[in-house]
Amino acid sequence: MEKIIVLGGGGHAKVVMDAILAAGKYEIAAVVDPALKKGSKLMGAEVAGEDEELAGLFSRGLKTCALGVGSVGDITARRDLYSIAKKMGFEFPALVHPRAFVSSFALLGEGTFVAAQAAVNPGAETGVCCLINTGAVVEHDCRLGDFVHVSPKAVLCGNVAVEQGAHIGAGATVIEGRRIGRNALVGAGSLVTGDIGPDSLWYGVPAREKGKR
Repeated sequence: MEKIIVLGGGGHAKVVMDAILAAGKYEIAAVVDPALKKGSKLMGAEVAGEDEELAGLFSRGLKTCALGVGSVGDITARRDLYSIAKKMGFEFPALVHPRAFVSSFALLGEGTFVAAQAAVNPGAETGVCCLINTGAVVEHDCRLGDFVHVSPKAVLCGNVAVEQGAHIGAGATVIEGRRIGRNALVGAGSLVTGDIGPDSLWYGVPAREKGKR
């Protein structure tokens, strides 16, 4: 069985690890997180220590990583970890929980994670390292840029475009054909009925702009 390293050891990492274990395709060889004690265990996997351990793991023949760092409107940690590991030569497969649905006519970008009970429907495409969280719906023909986070139970109706780094909060709904700008944040429970510009904060029913990020 191919081995995989999980980058991060917090709450989201546990969700990713659970999906990896449930799918049965990869063995978790190590968890890398400076906040955890080297040599300890997380969900049965050994903690390798800080990010500096990655080079040594790569030299041992471990070439595959999963991002276990989540994001709540700030993609910096996810983006930086991905960049560091990619420059070393690591690969990031798309990971799908076995209780999620991803159409065979959808396209998942490198490192994208689809959590349990989520759905990604035909014609949808994601960029690099998107996060489709628990119970989220990405409907037909949606386009997601790199590092987009669709939070638990959020719904993107058909033909929605979400640009790089945007965050769709838990339980939010974006109606058909709308565009969410780069690094925009849609608050939890919001209903988006119009296009949203970049670097802006929107929430409410219907969602209104509340400021800049």
